[in-house]
Amino acid sequence: MKTTRTELLSQHLLREAGKFIRYPHRTGKPFDSELGRSVDETAARAQQNLARKAEDRPVFSSPDNAELSPATLDDRFCREQLRTIPRMVEVTLRLKRLGSPSKPLSRETEFYLREAAKCLLFGLDAASAALARGALERHLWKLWCDSVVSKRSAIRPRWDLEKLIDNVLGRHRPELLEPAHQVRKTANATLHRRVITPEEAMKCYEAARAVLFESN
Repeated sequence: MKTTRTELLSQHLLREAGKFIRYPHRTGKPFDSELGRSVDETAARAQQNLARKAEDRPVFSSPDNAELSPATLDDRFCREQLRTIPRMVEVTLRLKRLGSPSKPLSRETEFYLREAAKCLLFGLDAASAALARGALERHLWKLWCDSVVSKRSAIRPRWDLEKLIDNVLGRHRPELLEPAHQVRKTANATLHRRVITPEEAMKCYEAARAVLFESN
């Protein structure tokens, strides 16, 4: 009996996209040829121009940018999105394995956490870590406020996140200190322009989620 290989839709579409060459470049070559490299190089040059200061050089002043048409960008972005789908599937399945909180988080904390997950999905690792940090900080301040007997007379201390973690979690949930500081350190690394890996971003999100759910 003849067996058929199971192919994912994203793999099929990306393979079919390799056959598509826009007019007037219909030479029969696959996309990963001179035309593909040309599109890649054009997009890279455009990014460099956009990053330069306006006083140094006008944006789109290079003749090469004449190639940067809507059709070229459409072609480029479609292929890039297809290449990211397998990673998006992997991230979604990993997020699905995480547990749920025993009681709902605050609206603000849940918003930060949800946006952090979206950033993970689309490969925005630094943004995900920063949002996970924001969710943690917002949650800890709420815990502090809830623990204050007289909320009207309470003066919010001027703690940074490190002191906030130590004072709120150190007293009642010391087992959560390590994951909380892991979130803080990872997010701080992104603020100091250190590139973090997708795995570091995922672990940062998982640690933040664990602290939020277990201390809620």
